[in-house]
Amino acid sequence: MRDVIMRAGEGADASALQPRVAGSIKHYANLHESPFDVFAVCTPVEAGQPAKTVKLPGNTKDCVFAGGWLECSYLASSDMIPAE
Repeated sequence: MRDVIMRAGEGADASALQPRVAGSIKHYANLHESPFDVFAVCTPVEAGQPAKTVKLPGNTKDCVFAGGWLECSYLASSDMIPAE
């Protein structure tokens, strides 16, 4: 993936979530506190490919995007789980 944008809610009411950025790393924290469904909009590396939207589980605690990979941790475990 070339980039990831997190957003809360769907359609016209969706709002982008602001990450903490350290160099090329984006860290989205406390996603489980959002009252809306949270989505990851993933931009492929290949030009001309459409962006893919992934709905995150409601127990997603935070996500880190670095080096083209998106990894999300969940409240049930401290494991980082890559999003497909």
